[in-house]
Amino acid sequence: MNFSEIRINIEETLEDVFSEDIADKLFNDAGEFYIVADSVDIQLGGAQGSNTTVTVSVKVYNKEDEEINIKTYPAVMQNGKNNQLEIKMEVGNADVEAMKGAKHLGFNFLLEGEDVNLNQSDYISINKLKFKTTNGIAWSL
Repeated sequence: MNFSEIRINIEETLEDVFSEDIADKLFNDAGEFYIVADSVDIQLGGAQGSNTTVTVSVKVYNKEDEEINIKTYPAVMQNGKNNQLEIKMEVGNADVEAMKGAKHLGFNFLLEGEDVNLNQSDYISINKLKFKTTNGIAWSL
């Protein structure tokens, strides 16, 4: 498919990411938390799609599939490159109790670009996804 201008939004939810004991340990205090990956390889639209960007953001849901409203900062990555992923989440004092009920993690990928030729061999590969806290806890998803 050829696009002179493209803006595609893809959402994917990873269910049961946080068990109750993990969520309780991770979100015991307010602070900054990060969803990180060792690398994200993006190949969209071949050589013509090199100006395509992918903005990745996250949402956290409880066991009732209700969004837990916390402040997040999306990561912007470039097509055709091995990108670092780091999405910052700020959990305030008022958010701590709600975050202890965290269960699912939703990813939103926004693809934007011009003169893009998408084909079946295109992909976004996320390698070694982890959750890190400023108090030294790291947990692989």
